[in-house]
Amino acid sequence: MLISDTLNKAIENNDMISIRSSFHTIILSDPAFATEKFDQTLNYVKRLNINGLFDEHDGEELLPEAEWDHDYFDLIASKLQDNFSEERIKQLKNVAKKLSVSDNNLTIQEKDINEINRKKDSDKIEDKYNSTSTNVKKSEVKYGKELGWIGAIGVAVATAYVLHRIFKRGK
Repeated sequence: MLISDTLNKAIENNDMISIRSSFHTIILSDPAFATEKFDQTLNYVKRLNINGLFDEHDGEELLPEAEWDHDYFDLIASKLQDNFSEERIKQLKNVAKKLSVSDNNLTIQEKDINEINRKKDSDKIEDKYNSTSTNVKKSEVKYGKELGWIGAIGVAVATAYVLHRIFKRGK
């Protein structure tokens, strides 16, 4: 098993945010947990008895299997940053297993249809939040594009706030 330099450095510095980010990176690279890299790395880190590695589960209700989908998988994976609990990890692995089995049982055509439907759903949500009226004038669209930098500033401020909260929580 090969442990990344980033993870080794995070372990040396007892940097929980970077340790958890390393696990998130592993999840993104192997969402089906097929390579067992996540489990091997987790077992390695557990053996080091790092104080504060695991959190008690935050009490958030984990969804039942009938509600598991790719969006829920992404949500759980991202929430591991704030609540690295064994319950959440177990739930994530169970969701991954179910999604992997269901995805593998689909024909290529069904997978394409599912991807198209996901894209349509995503577009509907985006349309819902990007327009306040269906009767938008061309001048309003142009005005909106010119002020797009305001949105970028909003994203930057939100990101700074989240990072501030994470680092404050880690101390």
